[in-house]
Amino acid sequence: MEELNRFRSELSTLIHENVIIDKDIYSLVFMGYMVNKYNLDINGKFENKIAFISYIKESIDNLSYSKDELSLLSEALNNIMYSLSDYSVKRIIKFICNYDKQVFVEFILTPINGFRDPYMNVPESLSELVLKIINKNGSILDLCCGNGDFLVKAVDKNCDYSVTGYERSLHRLLNARIRMLMMNCYYNFEHTSPLEHSIDDLKYDSIFCIPPFGERVDNDKLNSINFEIKKTNTNYWYYVDRILSMLKPKGKGVIILPELPMFKNPDSTIREYLVKNKLVEAIIELPEKIFSNTGIGTIMLVLSKNNNYCKLIDARDMCFKVNRTINSIDVDKVYNSYIEENEKVKLVVDRDFEERGYSFIPSKFINNITNEMKNPRLLKEYVTITRGYRGKPTNSENTEKCKYIKLSNISDGEIVKDDLEIIDYDITMDKILIQDKDILITARGSRFESAIIRIEDDEKVVCSDGYFILRVVNSDLNPYYLNVYLNSELGQQAIFVNQIKSAALIINANGLLNTFIDFISKEKQEEIEKIELKKYSVKEQYKKEIIRLKKEIDKIIK
Repeated sequence: MEELNRFRSELSTLIHENVIIDKDIYSLVFMGYMVNKYNLDINGKFENKIAFISYIKESIDNLSYSKDELSLLSEALNNIMYSLSDYSVKRIIKFICNYDKQVFVEFILTPINGFRDPYMNVPESLSELVLKIINKNGSILDLCCGNGDFLVKAVDKNCDYSVTGYERSLHRLLNARIRMLMMNCYYNFEHTSPLEHSIDDLKYDSIFCIPPFGERVDNDKLNSINFEIKKTNTNYWYYVDRILSMLKPKGKGVIILPELPMFKNPDSTIREYLVKNKLVEAIIELPEKIFSNTGIGTIMLVLSKNNNYCKLIDARDMCFKVNRTINSIDVDKVYNSYIEENEKVKLVVDRDFEERGYSFIPSKFINNITNEMKNPRLLKEYVTITRGYRGKPTNSENTEKCKYIKLSNISDGEIVKDDLEIIDYDITMDKILIQDKDILITARGSRFESAIIRIEDDEKVVCSDGYFILRVVNSDLNPYYLNVYLNSELGQQAIFVNQIKSAALIINANGLLNTFIDFISKEKQEEIEKIELKKYSVKEQYKKEIIRLKKEIDKIIK
C-alpha cells in the first residue's frame, strides 16, 4: 500500500509539472505495465520522444502474440506521443523504472480521484453496494461505462462476470479497455451512444448505469419501448427504458439519477407506469457528496420485474466523511437496510405512491417530523401565501412610488428598511402589497431566510418574486412566534421534509403550506413576541450607538 501511495504521489507530480497530461494517465500506466511485463531495457539514450516510443512499439511487436495487446499499446503510445515532450522522456523512464508490474496493476483497480477528468467517476463504495444488490454471476452491462470504474470493480470482485460496456468517448473507452486487459478479463466494449445503439435479442443478467447528468438529446431521434416519453419529460427516462428492454426476465438493473426527475410533476406519469407495472424493486436515497464533482442529491433505482411492493431506503446519513467534498457510502449499513427492515426503511405499495404524487424520494415517506412535536398543526390552516412581484421594477419621474425588497435586503432574519430601493408603483401591485407583520420567506436563492416586517400606515412596500409572503389569518397563531419557529432547527426540518434540497435553494409553495408547526399556548406565543420586540429595540439602540461613535471618529479625523 505504501508503494502504491508513492506511485500515486509521483504520478500526480508528473501531471502537476506538465510532464504528462491527466487524460493520458492510463495510457502511461499501460506503457509502464508492458515495459515491465516484457522486461524491456529502456535505460538507453534516446535522442527524442519519437525514438523512445518507436523503441517500445517495435520491441513489443516482436514479443507479443496478442492482437488486442498490440492494438491497445499502439493507441496508448499515439496518445503519449502527442502529449509528451522531448525533455520529459528521462522523467518518464525514471518513473517507469521505479516500480514493478504489480504496482501498475494495483493502480488501475481503483477510480482516479483528484485529477481533472470532468467525467463522473464511480466511487468504489457505490460500486460495492451495487454489486451486493445485483448479487449474481453471468453477464453484466454498463450502459455508460466511462473509464470502466464499475466494471473493473465487478471483475475484481468476481472474475466470472462476462462484462460489456457502452461508451461514446473513444478516449474513455480506451481507458476501460486498457484496465480490463491488464486484469486478464474477457470483455466486450462498444463505441456507441447507449440511447442510439440498436436493441437486439441479447439480454443481460445485470445492467448498471450512471447517465450523464444534464445531458440534452433529440427526442425525435429516440424511441421508447416500454412507456411514452413526452418532450416535456427529462431524458433520463430513456436510460430506464433501455435497461428494462435489455434485462433478462429475472435480471436486475441499477441506475443512479439526480433527484429532480424523481419528484417533478411532468415525470409522474412515467413513475406511475413503473410502479403499476411492478418494475421498481427498491429506491435508495444516497448520501450527499458521494460524487466529487457534483453536490446534487442522487437516487438509486433498483429495477426488476414482478415486485408486489417497493422498498424505500433513506440512506443519506449512511456514509463515512472522507473530506468536505466527498463522502463514502457505508456499504454494510445500506445493504443491511436493503435486506432487512429498520427505521430508515419503508415497504410501500401502489396506493402509498399515489397519495404522494408517485414521488420517488424515500425520505418524504419515511421521516415523520411530527414525532418530535407535542402539538403539530398544518401551516395552511393559519396562513395564506403569495409570491412577490414578478415584474421588472422601474423608477421613472412623476409617478407614485413604493419601497422594493430584494433578496439582498434581508440579513440575519431582519429586513433593513433604510436600504430599500424606491420603484414605480401601479395598481397591479395592490394584491401583493405587504401588510404589517407579514413574514417574508426566500423562495429561491443561496440560503433560506425568514423575517417579519413592520409596515407604517402610509407605507407601500412590495418584495421581489424571490420571496413568498406569509400572512397569518388565524388569531390563534402569533406572527412573531411563527417567524421564530421557521428560523428554528425544528422549523427548518419541518420545511425541508417537504422540499428538495439542491445546490440552489428552491422552495415549493404547496410544500410550504403543508409544513407542520409545533403549536404552543397563546400566552407563550405572546411572551415570545415581547422578547422579539425587546431584541429589535436593543438592535436599534446598538445601531444608533455605532453611528454616533463613527461620527465622533470622523470629527476627530477632520
